[in-house]
Amino acid sequence: MNDQPKKARKRIIFVCCAVVAVVIVASCCVFLLDIFQYNTGVVTKIAAKSNSNDELNLEISYFLPMGGYSVCEVSRDEGELAGDGMVDYDGSLGEYRIMITFGDLAPHKSIGNKNNENGIFELKNSDVLLKAKIAFPSDHGFVLYIGSDTPIHIDNINGNELNNLFGKIRIPITLGDT
Repeated sequence: MNDQPKKARKRIIFVCCAVVAVVIVASCCVFLLDIFQYNTGVVTKIAAKSNSNDELNLEISYFLPMGGYSVCEVSRDEGELAGDGMVDYDGSLGEYRIMITFGDLAPHKSIGNKNNENGIFELKNSDVLLKAKIAFPSDHGFVLYIGSDTPIHIDNINGNELNNLFGKIRIPITLGDT
């Protein structure tokens, strides 16, 4: 008679394990379908984290990349790249800007705010207000502009390669006048 409760408990444990396994497999399928809708690699997250009073790290996560990336400061009088070439800069990101160019990557649809008509979004987790904007100046890849009214500076990076499967780019940003 003691066998009945043990069998019932084993069935409940088995059913719970089966449900958890199905949920895990379904979650993985949804993730892969979401990522593979793009024809190229995907930037999945952009964030800024404070390192110290005068430095923060810009962190850009990616998945299945192709090509590389470059980083440079943008002068105050330089325009912005757009699908039509270069357009005049309207000052919406702030006085100081950096530009990150990605060769064969696309931004995930969750990055930025599609309801924002000018395409500008704020980076969270930063002690300094950083605004960002994505531009598509060619048929592949994209440009990410980061701007602030607080002076921001970076070391130029030209043509860095990305890990084959996934990874995170960390770009140190120095705050203040140098």
